[in-house]
Amino acid sequence: MATARRTDERGPVIITATTLTISLGVIVLLALVLPPVAATRVQQTRLARATAQLATSAAAFDGSCIAAAADGGALANVDVLVGPGVDFERAADSQWLSTRIAALAACVRLSGSNVEADPWLRPLVVNLGAIRRGGTARMLTAGPNGIIDTPFQFDATVGDDLAVPLAGPGAIRDGDRRR
Repeated sequence: MATARRTDERGPVIITATTLTISLGVIVLLALVLPPVAATRVQQTRLARATAQLATSAAAFDGSCIAAAADGGALANVDVLVGPGVDFERAADSQWLSTRIAALAACVRLSGSNVEADPWLRPLVVNLGAIRRGGTARMLTAGPNGIIDTPFQFDATVGDDLAVPLAGPGAIRDGDRRR
């Protein structure tokens, strides 16, 4: 076993191969293992926050907005409600980005703060236009990648998107949609 001897103000310091190996192992652990573990933990926290945010915002959604969209009311020409946040980079279904939009805040009643951007700073969106096409209105977040992977009319999300169906006073639920 090789040893290196050096002297400092505290006296001789002996660095052995074992000490060097342990030190390098700790450096590798800190440099290569911990950052991905920390990033995964941050992502899991954001996903949990987004899920809770969707549930809270959907519960506060005013169902009369859905009725106004379905029955030719004030939102008759609006297909998408959009909350605050950074614009989406793109969407798999262009209808999310190319239709008439309105502010989501007008249809969500939250005490304290109003509708906020998701944990990735993207807006929450509602596909109101799906009701007029025989579908169900849902509130959606594009998830970590910032791309709406889910089709405009959907029964399940695609990719990393998260969504909840909307229900509330006067809301149209699956199975009892007005035609």
